[in-house]
Amino acid sequence: MAYSHFMTLEATLKPGATKEQVVPALRPLTDYFGWTNAGVSDQDMLKGFDTGDDSIDWEPCSDRGTLKLLIHTGGEVTDNYQETLQTVGHALHDLVHATYFRLVNIDEPNPEEAESKIWIGSGHELEIAHREDVIERVESLLRGTVTDTHLLDSILEQIRQAPLPSSQIEQAAHRCATPSF
Repeated sequence: MAYSHFMTLEATLKPGATKEQVVPALRPLTDYFGWTNAGVSDQDMLKGFDTGDDSIDWEPCSDRGTLKLLIHTGGEVTDNYQETLQTVGHALHDLVHATYFRLVNIDEPNPEEAESKIWIGSGHELEIAHREDVIERVESLLRGTVTDTHLLDSILEQIRQAPLPSSQIEQAAHRCATPSF
């Protein structure tokens, strides 16, 4: 079934990984959207391009001495688009630090079901990335409830240091943010 979407990926290349290694890993995405047929070459992908709906850009990460890959896609896709993103994620696994594709189904009326995250990475690095994602969600959840910024920073730091798996942290945060009367 076709649906309208937008997808974003921000991924930092691992030390030693190059754009020339990343571009072939993106081939399933290139094939899915027909970028090659639309005149987008590998050289265009290395430089960055923007078709209006889709774009690839590269930004220097001076603090890490590497690059950040930015991908945006939009328009109509079919259900197998998630499989395409998973294939690209597997291909990028050894080239980028743990991160995720953020896929939003614009046609889905329920906001909780509209967004999907397709994770790239494994092991401890992936757990840290999951935890930071949870911390961002907890922060947005608590921002309206906790007005003391020092208290909020303290809560977030405790979450960073907690030995619990991220899924349990998120559940605990929802319990904390939900007032009980």
